[in-house]
Amino acid sequence: MDITKSQSDFEAWWNAPEQAELRNSCAMGWGFRIWKAARESIEVELPERAKLERSGKNKGRYVCWPCSFDPEYALGINHTIDWFTEALRTAGIRIKGESEKC
Repeated sequence: MDITKSQSDFEAWWNAPEQAELRNSCAMGWGFRIWKAARESIEVELPERAKLERSGKNKGRYVCWPCSFDPEYALGINHTIDWFTEALRTAGIRIKGESEKC
């Protein structure tokens, strides 16, 4: 779910009849600020990427270091971390250790 879909889901929830009392006590601007603050407080720590380096006589073969994974498996781990990172960013979720991007 991207941030736009999440925001539209919040707005649909906010405008639902069962939220009438909440709307009467809290302006939409404040409701949106609360929603946004809740999103910004989510931070995910991702696992470390597998480190691959070339080895062998002609440096034509990858080995995973310091893990003992098969190099193809390690590449799969790294691709999965990349995919997951992008999905988190799209959803507006911060990743631990990354600086804010302007």
